[in-house]
Amino acid sequence: MKFALMLTGYKGLKFLQKIEKKPNFIVTYDNNEGKESSFNEILRICKERGITTYIQKSLNNLDLEQIEKIFVLGWQYL
Repeated sequence: MKFALMLTGYKGLKFLQKIEKKPNFIVTYDNNEGKESSFNEILRICKERGITTYIQKSLNNLDLEQIEKIFVLGWQYL
């Protein structure tokens, strides 16, 4: 299954740390949650795993034709 993730904050980070399958891409943004930056850790993990990452608050201007499912975690905007 081809899927994408929209995730941010602590919940998004925890999901990304546990998921074994590689998403086609991840959309994220810095929600300034807590003292520790989940955003920076999400970016680090994406780079380490070779996951394409978009830093924005929407799916605007993204190619979604090949994506079957989008999972949203910790997101505040739609």
